[in-house]
Amino acid sequence: MKTQTYSLGVPLLAIICLLAVVKPTAQNDITWNFYSGSDYYQYVDFEHKKNFCSCTDEYKFSVKSTVRPTSGSSKSRKGTIRLAPGPSASQTYTIAASQSGTNNAVFNCWISCNGSLDNSQRASTSSIRSPRNLDASQDRDHIEISWVSNTDVPASNHSYRIARDSPGNGIGSKPGVAKNGRQTFVDFSVGPDETHTYYITTTTNQFGGHTSSERTIVGHTRPRQLRASVGEPRKVTLSWDDLSNITEEVVIRRDGQQVAELSINSDADTAYSDSDPALVPGRAYQYTIAWQKDFVDYQLNAEGASQPNGRISGHVQTPLTQLPISGVMVCVEQENDLDQSAAGTIYCDTTDEFGDYSIRQIYYGVEATFKVTPSKQNHAFDPAFLPEQRLDLEVPSLGINFADTTAFVVSGQVVQALNGDTCGLQGVEIWIGDLFKGDRTGPGGHYSIGVEESGSYKITPVLGTHGMAPGSRTVMVDADVVGVNFIDTSVNLVEGVVKAGCDIFIGQSEVRLYSGGDSICLDTVLLTDENGRYIATLPARPFDIEVQDFSPADGFVIDPDEVLGYFATEEVDLTH
Repeated sequence: MKTQTYSLGVPLLAIICLLAVVKPTAQNDITWNFYSGSDYYQYVDFEHKKNFCSCTDEYKFSVKSTVRPTSGSSKSRKGTIRLAPGPSASQTYTIAASQSGTNNAVFNCWISCNGSLDNSQRASTSSIRSPRNLDASQDRDHIEISWVSNTDVPASNHSYRIARDSPGNGIGSKPGVAKNGRQTFVDFSVGPDETHTYYITTTTNQFGGHTSSERTIVGHTRPRQLRASVGEPRKVTLSWDDLSNITEEVVIRRDGQQVAELSINSDADTAYSDSDPALVPGRAYQYTIAWQKDFVDYQLNAEGASQPNGRISGHVQTPLTQLPISGVMVCVEQENDLDQSAAGTIYCDTTDEFGDYSIRQIYYGVEATFKVTPSKQNHAFDPAFLPEQRLDLEVPSLGINFADTTAFVVSGQVVQALNGDTCGLQGVEIWIGDLFKGDRTGPGGHYSIGVEESGSYKITPVLGTHGMAPGSRTVMVDADVVGVNFIDTSVNLVEGVVKAGCDIFIGQSEVRLYSGGDSICLDTVLLTDENGRYIATLPARPFDIEVQDFSPADGFVIDPDEVLGYFATEEVDLTH
């Protein structure tokens, strides 16, 4: 901004005056100031500071450039002239100012007065301005960008250029709008789930042509998805988001090969079922749905597969009684590499209460072989496994059975009880079902019998007519079973007398009865009565019996030790 002050020279013209000659003022000051702040306009403030024609005045102020034909003038004493040199204008202006009129002489304005000056000054405007307040959509099928005009260049004299992803990739233009007005551009040539950077510039072909610096904004289209089913029998179902406002036709490809061409007529056209008989069950295929828009190819991708249909099933049971064996894990191991499955892939199922298993959805490609193996802890099977079991498109299922050949042990104890004490009973027969195979309880009443295969078994202890609690026990045998115990409830009477010869009572004795061999148990003591007799009901088994104490009756002088030494330990068998 610069203010200039100059003086006007006022030459005196020929004056004819009847009464007197009046000379006009010799000097008159004028100021002016150039300023812009615009990419299009240049402004000049001016003022005639003084007037020397006292009767009448006529003012002129003009500005002119010859570089870009730009000029302006005013007949006011004070004011502003707006020039329009355009963007990036830096030029010299010629300034012309004048003042003319008449001065009064006594009674009349009859003396002419005038003056003028010529001068020059350089002034400039800014470069053409970029748009401001850019915005871009993020979740539509297209990308809409908008901006606010920031240039003073008139709407009819400027426009906007739009480029995508690089400044040189122009994709369109929009007319200019008045400053502070908003302009919009919609890019329909984009696909789903795309992100693009847009470059917006202000341009004009006037004033030698000008282009602003780029302003950028990023827009994104909403995603579209293709979905492919996995595990449907004999088909793959494709579904996708609505494409009706994007394209009118799509192509479906499987592993790059076209399988269908579909018209998109409404927002309901969003599915396709691939049920081609040539589909390999369980094989994963790459599906694409493709279309073209504005000569640009677009596609969505998904992986889908039908359900594998390989199946190996059967049952596991005992070889003789054909009893089902539950809880057996049967596993199928792939023996060779396939296109989408490596050797060693394993499929398993466990036998149910009926001994049945069924391993489904085995992938075999076009053909494959498998090793089938049953397993259960502490069990053996016949066969132990089966290799090279073949599945293919012609034979997709097999039936394979196994026998459980495991031998198990059932063990327990048969005991008798007396006064809270228990003692094992030897020699008790152990029957399995209705069969006695020679198994008897040993020392301590313990027994252990073998069972050839899994199943439900009735275990019965037998010793003559002895009663047992319980009489028998039924157990499920699919592993070694322990603690199958019984109590022998049979008892018998034992009675006797301790006396001298000729049936003479000589005193009271303590009679001890005990059992168990080396491990003494069921140990009891009986006192003889006034007749030297004793009696007791005891478990039906062998006992050792001895006199362990003696007290002579009144009138008898007898050494107790002699009596105890006389009676030896004897065995009494109450078993039967």
